[in-house]
Amino acid sequence: MKNLNLLMLSVLTIFSFNLANASETFNFKYQFQGEVLTISQEGHDQNHALSIAAKSCFRHFKGNKKINESKGLDIIDVCANPKKA
Repeated sequence: MKNLNLLMLSVLTIFSFNLANASETFNFKYQFQGEVLTISQEGHDQNHALSIAAKSCFRHFKGNKKINESKGLDIIDVCANPKKA
């Protein structure tokens, strides 16, 4: 009986851990200056995935160049408000 309880506890722990770490893939579509960018991002929920995708969006549209504040704010606005993919 003790071994059975220990086995059940182990299975429940593993199952709970997998549920807590489960992720889903979300698709985000961004458009800036005529360019369309679609990002598929895994996350625990949509907000988690969006925060990661928004950073990738900003890096993509900014590129390696220095940009002015106005363009930076435009990119932030686009990346914080994706279109339905």
